[in-house]
Amino acid sequence: MTGVRCRRVRVPSAVMLGAGTALDAAKRIRDFDYPLTRDAAEFMVTLVPTDDRPLLDALGLTLRPPEETLADSLRWLAEAGHLDPRKAGRLAPAGKERRMTFVQRALKPTFQRVSGAAWFSKVGPKVVPPLDRALHKLTGGRFLVGQALVPSLVLTTTGAVSGQPRQAPLACLPEPDGTWVVVGSNFGREKHPAWTGNLLKNPGAEVSFRGRTTRVTARLLDEDERAEVWPRLLKVWPVYDRYEERVDRRLRVFRLTPVDR
Repeated sequence: MTGVRCRRVRVPSAVMLGAGTALDAAKRIRDFDYPLTRDAAEFMVTLVPTDDRPLLDALGLTLRPPEETLADSLRWLAEAGHLDPRKAGRLAPAGKERRMTFVQRALKPTFQRVSGAAWFSKVGPKVVPPLDRALHKLTGGRFLVGQALVPSLVLTTTGAVSGQPRQAPLACLPEPDGTWVVVGSNFGREKHPAWTGNLLKNPGAEVSFRGRTTRVTARLLDEDERAEVWPRLLKVWPVYDRYEERVDRRLRVFRLTPVDR
């Protein structure tokens, strides 16, 4: 739901029970808060799933989907400051952004100046996308070059001519509703990037964001929608304005919506 990759470590039941017992014993010596008690460990390793659907059907009851409850809880936790917006991922409220480190604050203006330069439009496409695709593959989708400075994803489209899958690493604007907005900037070059033409012909695509892969449907925003989202895009990457000033085309803006929405 968040789009944030969860780290999982399998632990044998005996180890969980032993750790709970040990922590209970340690608390008798010195009082401290901890989540793993012996009772909690037993609950986790011995809980038997049940199916309450027959009873609910007999009573004529319909439970709220647990996904909705969890999503609302995570949104509130991030809004109230109890959860790092980075961990809330796509559920983080608009405007709740992770604080940049000193290095990020120092590098971002320089990176923006370089990216907006005319000479970089010739060099960038030959260097950045291949490097991003290699890093994306090596890290299982968890890292891209620009990800330390701006939210980034890898978009897999279907070639309009070849019919083959095509990957494009892109900066993005993650929205609170779980969608992403992407811009066909093409490093400020005159031609629209190929992935935008692919989406116009085949809107179905795939997004890899923070280690999670999601099937999406793309839609080209109309002028009113584009005008509404453009100020937020510039907060993510102000260079988009420079690209528009330099080229004679209108940068295409797409919204990527998960297929289950």
